[in-house]
Amino acid sequence: MSSFVAKVLEHAGQMEKKAVHVQLDVLLDKLSGLEVEVHQLVENKYSRFLPTLNAAEDLSHTVHQVHSDLASVESKINSEIKGQLSVSTGEFQSLNQQLTEAKTKLAALNYLVEIQDLLQNFSAAVSTKRYSEAAVAVRQLEVLLQQPLSEHDDQISILKEMRVELTILKETLHRALTDAWTDSVRWNVQGGKLSSSQVGRDVVGKTEEVCLAVSCVGEGAQVLAETVEGLYMTQSLAGKMKTFTEHVQAQMFPYILERSDFVIDLKPSSSVQTLKISVPDKSGSGGNSKNRKPAGNEDEVHYRTVFSNVLALLEHLHKMFLHLGFGWQAAHETSLSSSLSPSVTRDASEMETESSQVATVTGKGTLMSLLGQEVSPWLLDQLCRTVIAKAVPSSAKDLEGFNEVITSTGLLQNKLIELGFIQPDNKTLPDYVQNVNALFASKKCQTLLEEARELMTASLHDSVALPEDKPVGEWPPLLPGGVKKSKRMEAAGGELSENTLRLPKCRISTTVECLVRTAYETLQEATESSPECATQMYYAVRGLFEIFCLVVPKHHSQSLETFPQVAALHHNNCMYVAHHFLTLAHQFAPRLPATIVPTFVDLIHPIRQSGCEAFRRQLSHQRALLLESLDGAEGFANVEEAANREQSERAIKQVLLQLEHLQKVWKPVLPIDVYKKSMGKLTSAVVERITDCVSLLEDIAQEAGQVLLALLSPLEEEAGRFLTSPGEVPAAELLRFVPGWPRLSELKVVLEASLQDISDRWAEGKGPLALAYSPNEVKQMIRALFQNTSRRSAVLASIR
Repeated sequence: MSSFVAKVLEHAGQMEKKAVHVQLDVLLDKLSGLEVEVHQLVENKYSRFLPTLNAAEDLSHTVHQVHSDLASVESKINSEIKGQLSVSTGEFQSLNQQLTEAKTKLAALNYLVEIQDLLQNFSAAVSTKRYSEAAVAVRQLEVLLQQPLSEHDDQISILKEMRVELTILKETLHRALTDAWTDSVRWNVQGGKLSSSQVGRDVVGKTEEVCLAVSCVGEGAQVLAETVEGLYMTQSLAGKMKTFTEHVQAQMFPYILERSDFVIDLKPSSSVQTLKISVPDKSGSGGNSKNRKPAGNEDEVHYRTVFSNVLALLEHLHKMFLHLGFGWQAAHETSLSSSLSPSVTRDASEMETESSQVATVTGKGTLMSLLGQEVSPWLLDQLCRTVIAKAVPSSAKDLEGFNEVITSTGLLQNKLIELGFIQPDNKTLPDYVQNVNALFASKKCQTLLEEARELMTASLHDSVALPEDKPVGEWPPLLPGGVKKSKRMEAAGGELSENTLRLPKCRISTTVECLVRTAYETLQEATESSPECATQMYYAVRGLFEIFCLVVPKHHSQSLETFPQVAALHHNNCMYVAHHFLTLAHQFAPRLPATIVPTFVDLIHPIRQSGCEAFRRQLSHQRALLLESLDGAEGFANVEEAANREQSERAIKQVLLQLEHLQKVWKPVLPIDVYKKSMGKLTSAVVERITDCVSLLEDIAQEAGQVLLALLSPLEEEAGRFLTSPGEVPAAELLRFVPGWPRLSELKVVLEASLQDISDRWAEGKGPLALAYSPNEVKQMIRALFQNTSRRSAVLASIR
């Protein structure tokens, strides 16, 4: 009985194995046929470009059916036949080999089918504007085509054609995304078209209206979100946002930062939201009044208005479309990379579920964050330098009011973080406003230097007379604590003269008087400020006068060379400033921080030298003009002739007119001693030129001598008048300030003297004539005036 049962079981096992063999043979035949059909389908579609939609769907269905049959056979082999290996090991190995070959072919077919499915998904996604899905399909195709199908992929032509198709799909997607972005975000600039060269530059004043229209309502909102995600996945979003950012920076923010007479308006519609910034008609009363800057408290209102407008613009943009996120489709790429095996011989169950895996991920950021990355460094810098800096007080007593600026800046900072425009760790605005002492000192110094530069470059003609009683103005006490005058004198060791540290009476430019007063006021404010501010303000005052030494001579160089009065005023200005420097540091040293050793003494020499050099050049210029006028007399030769006499008279008159002009412009301006010395040097140059020319003449007729005397008389009279004040003796002032005046006096004596008189005035080289002229010059004049006689010879012999 047992042998019968065994035979029955053996026969049943053989039947099962035979059924499995038959099923495997049928599956292999189907796989071979499918392989040929799939190859033909792909070649027809991507090589010959034939329509094969229905055939592709049928083949896909057949592949899935064969996949199910193959899974059933594999299960039967594992559950029923594997247990009989001890009976038929060789036969099982043959079946297993056949099964492996079938699975390999099936994997290859699934590989091609998966590519085909992705291609169809891409086409469907693009046609329905689901650009994020299209981008995912492109990413998956790229990953699939990078995986090896076999060792001979380079010989498989269909794979090459698939890779070419992938490149075409990428370009198609890029073009579709670009068109969608252009259709969704539109700019309209009236009053001037924004060219590429204008992007990033200030164009306020060239445009009258800027409109930004965004399709972000209804269906357009979904399309825009898909477009943003598609651009992000194709790595094109940064470029699009950079261009958008340049437009915003060039066309919108300049209105916010530089103007207040504009209107921001957001107009929604059924499909489009339009943001418009326009300059209203100044004659009308319409427009958003909150954007207009009222009169009074200009700096304070300005920073509040700018903060409000910055937030209004960013909130409008955020509401329109900058709230959109990107990176929410990244799960497809992550799931694909984690599920795809490096080998194409993947498990069939994994390949079935791979396309349905979707991970939940958060976005990488928002469009507002991209705008902030590009614009925030520039915008925050502009807010600090051009807005908040103007709200910094320029005096120490107004520092408490700056707390309102700090509060407003903190609110702006929080709102920018809330919008995602800046990151929480961005402390540019808080750090700037919290350092209020440095801001105040910088503002004060900047204002000081700006005012000083305006004063330095202003005209020097306007002048003011220094009073005789207080020629340097009111000074603070030199000792700390306001010590009384009597005690200061006791500390000095005795009574000082009233003329101690007294500047001579003169006139200075009003601009320099303002400059010195500003320096005193700044140093006074420095004594009431913090040590850091005081230090910076002290060095700002020093820098002010260092700039004075460089700017004034350079800026007014032409006036200093051309106008005698300007040169005289500049000379007095420099002397006035240097005079203050003698005691300026001592007046404020006790109340300045101990870290400062104040001194201005080192600047006295450069400033005095600047004034002296300018006035010395003017003197040289005037001397050259006077001598040029005397050149018209042609050496005063043959003045007995009418023509030569007229030329000489004209030359003398020109000289006197020039000296008279200098007297009018210099005498009221210069200190009296400086004026007399200057006029004395110029008069001396004229006298020396005249006496030199006359002493060199070879022949002076008696009539010519009389003419020369007549020519020199007006010069003597006028020169004395130029140098004297009421109550002074002209002759004494001429001898004091005109070094060459004795030569002219002796020349007049010689022209009308006899030989005996000349001999007496020579007095063997000890007389007044010997002090004014050399022996050769006296001999030459004797030869020119007197005929050759024994008496002349005797006198000439005595002069040696």
